[in-house]
Amino acid sequence: MSAQVDALPGSKEPVTVSLIYTGKSLGALGVLRSQNEHELLTEQANTEHKKFRLVSHLCWRAPGLIVFMPTTEPKGNELSSILSKKDSSTIFTHQRALISQNVMLVQDPNRKSTDMLNMLLRNPRQAIDFPDLRETQVKFYLIKLGTDQAVILESPDAVWPDQEKLWTKGEINRIDLADSSRLYEFPFNLGEIAVRSNLIRQLKQASTPYNTIIDLGQRKGHFEVPAGEQARINFTMMDLIGYQISLPYHFELSLDPDTLQSIKKAFPHLRFLATNILSRDSTLFYKHIIESYGKVRIGYLGLVDPTLQGDLAKNSLANFHFVPTVQSIQEEIKILHKQKVDAVIILSNMDAIDNAVLSQEVTGIDVIIADLQNEWSRETIKQVLTLPPSVKNSWSLQPLVTQCFSNGLGVGSLKLKFAVDHHLDELTHEVSSVSDHIPPDTSLYSNLLSMDHRDAKPKGDLMFPAFMDIIARHPELKNHDWTTQQGRVSQQLWEEFIARLLRKAAPAEITILRKFPYFPHLIGKLHEAEVSEWLWTEEDIVLCDVKGSALLKIIANDVRHDLIFSGLFIPETPTSLLLSGGARSLSIDWYRANCSVMGRRIDPDAYYRIATTDIVFDGIRAADFRDSKRIRRTFKTDKTGNLITQETHKTLALRSFVLDDLKKIRKKNKSENKYLEAIADWLIPDPSYERLVTFAFDRPTLWTSYNRKYNTDGYGSVPESRITATDSWVIGASGLFKAMLDEQHYTLDMGLTLAYARQNAEITKNVQQVTESNDDIKLDLTYKYKSKGAFQPFVRSQYDTEFTPTINPTTLEKNLRQQALRGVIGFTRNAWHQWKKLELASVLEQDFGQHKAQLGLTGKAQATYPIGSNGVVYSLRNDATYFFKSGKDTNRDLALKYNMIHEVLVPLVDELALSVGADFLFFKGKVTESRDPGMSMLLRVGLTYDRLWKPRYQPLF
Repeated sequence: MSAQVDALPGSKEPVTVSLIYTGKSLGALGVLRSQNEHELLTEQANTEHKKFRLVSHLCWRAPGLIVFMPTTEPKGNELSSILSKKDSSTIFTHQRALISQNVMLVQDPNRKSTDMLNMLLRNPRQAIDFPDLRETQVKFYLIKLGTDQAVILESPDAVWPDQEKLWTKGEINRIDLADSSRLYEFPFNLGEIAVRSNLIRQLKQASTPYNTIIDLGQRKGHFEVPAGEQARINFTMMDLIGYQISLPYHFELSLDPDTLQSIKKAFPHLRFLATNILSRDSTLFYKHIIESYGKVRIGYLGLVDPTLQGDLAKNSLANFHFVPTVQSIQEEIKILHKQKVDAVIILSNMDAIDNAVLSQEVTGIDVIIADLQNEWSRETIKQVLTLPPSVKNSWSLQPLVTQCFSNGLGVGSLKLKFAVDHHLDELTHEVSSVSDHIPPDTSLYSNLLSMDHRDAKPKGDLMFPAFMDIIARHPELKNHDWTTQQGRVSQQLWEEFIARLLRKAAPAEITILRKFPYFPHLIGKLHEAEVSEWLWTEEDIVLCDVKGSALLKIIANDVRHDLIFSGLFIPETPTSLLLSGGARSLSIDWYRANCSVMGRRIDPDAYYRIATTDIVFDGIRAADFRDSKRIRRTFKTDKTGNLITQETHKTLALRSFVLDDLKKIRKKNKSENKYLEAIADWLIPDPSYERLVTFAFDRPTLWTSYNRKYNTDGYGSVPESRITATDSWVIGASGLFKAMLDEQHYTLDMGLTLAYARQNAEITKNVQQVTESNDDIKLDLTYKYKSKGAFQPFVRSQYDTEFTPTINPTTLEKNLRQQALRGVIGFTRNAWHQWKKLELASVLEQDFGQHKAQLGLTGKAQATYPIGSNGVVYSLRNDATYFFKSGKDTNRDLALKYNMIHEVLVPLVDELALSVGADFLFFKGKVTESRDPGMSMLLRVGLTYDRLWKPRYQPLF
């Protein structure tokens, strides 16, 4: 779909076209703050071994003005009272301050034991990372407000609002040194729509008659406003500003096509451009737009960031389909060339690296209008590019890639000068910062206030203590990363904290979440409203069981490191691979060898209980979760904060869960000391190895089989049911149940094996004999030491008995009941390729039936092989024991017992599978009458609950 605007009157003079644009933003309601400058002070305090404390709370802002209460958390309604007392205040003039594009820093005139501004400037990083810091002077009004104090700071360029509603809410950060020195940091409000509108209006007035206003899309934020209402506010403001082309981003794509279509109809001057997206509604997005400016024609193409697919919900992915970027652009450029355009402009909200690749791989592009991911405001940028005559309008010329600020922090202006022959002659690019020390568009701001019906909410309960107080309880948290060393919580620490809360509450082995898109630099004690800013997400919790092989794919596919994990250790990519560019091509085997769940290597055949969200589970990674089991989506929380599945259709938002859990932690730990300890304990990173107590079972099976024996004469006294049984049809059940304590250096497990089968044999034509063909009870206790090598030493004690004694088929007398106590010592090998178990040991057995002991060797081996891609598995199990001869051997004793089982498992429902197996038992006695080898064969078909290993938190069914 394309659009063409009627040509404006042309002339024989060169034509200059102005493109005014903004990068990705948080829409009309969004505001950002970036207060990193104080870290120069905290970093220097660490260097000089000076203790400091951080506090953050509310203030009020206007251009060049700040109103705040230094020591008290405002309730939010004190502004008018403070302003009314301005004339009776104590005034400090010509107070030294530092100012940047993002903050103003002022020292308290009554607390100057240490010159904290000079201390900040002593940090050698200041000149490199904050070169825009410059000195200024402010007026300091000190006002008595009952028992409290208030302050008004006035800059030389202050603009006093004539209405109280034109003041905006801001933040103050306070840094106290132990010697009673105090510094205030006031972050500017960045990216506000009213300031943006004023800058765009100024740029439009200064531009040529030929201009277009462009937006690169909106991020999805949490503003306590329904999506439809937020869309109405956003696009009304954009229409008032005069936007003409919009590139969809996360917020737009989270709306359904019907809502976007209604927006198109309500604001016909605003066109959505998306070249690399196919919408369910084919009339929604333009693939290209052609604009005429005099006799100059410019073609516009739009590229939406394809990595957004990882942030979109299932419904959005169904409504909007991304097509290959390079292919879609190349096709549309050919169309634009046929339309005789004079320049091709790409609008892109992709990452900078993707824009760079695009500029190298695709010819025919003149400019890529893009932005840079920023959470801070930078100084004004200006670029002028004059094209040499030899390459003007050349298809081989690499395009200019603009660098506006993302998050609404800047307004870009690109001027394209075309020569008389319509060749592009010169490019001029400039970016201006959007900050509240610039006067806003008061008319638009008044319109926004009339549309925004959100009531001012109280800050709510205390949800998170001051990080410096937490560090006092657990000093090791200070060294988690560079940010924590500056006395505040880092985004990584916070995200891991949230993932840990969910993992323990689920409960689950692993949490997999997306990184949070926005993390303001808040310090001090935080209340509910402030913590909510760290939780700008609208995802619902999902629990599921994921096979280890699928888990490895999820890890390997996270090439951009967009995911947060708890319970899962992933080592850093080796430097050699980073240097060679091989980080994206690491094999599944590399992750299998190096990643671990709670300290244990990932078993591709095991199922792991995973707590995640619907965006991860149903989004772009849905294919990795396709074979998940026991999926749960509806929950409530109990009094302790644990998740409980409920049979309703009510899902639980991750944001609601976290806020509720933080409230419960606060309520449970009422004293300040216990509360700090509790939060600190949750913040401590996951241990490298977690102790596990597990319950596992290996294929409890109900089966029927045909039993056939060969050459069993002379074995009538053996206490093994399969050896003494006659040829028959058999119905039986068997299974292994195991409880295990798994520590970092050893495991201790107790197993119980049960097997019982009844056979129906035909003695004569009319006589049936019912006997037992399988009757076994084994109780064992195994200790295994985890050595560093592939082979692990183990010790096992085992008691082997039966429900009822066997019957000698010759004499029809009962044999002595089996009562064997075995001691086993040997080595077992870790899983190796298809071999899941390899074991070799010596065995000492005491037979209480005849009060004798015998010594021998025993070994086990088990391998599995997948058949096709439908989950069918072939397994081979071998179990052999050989006892040496002794002087007390009888016809009750076996020298060799070798059990070989071939089994094919065909999955039916969940873990319920059809088992088809051939079970061979070979045996040889010790005395003359049982010296000829014998064999018992079972061909059996049954239903088995195929669970090789049950994780810690996994339900039985």
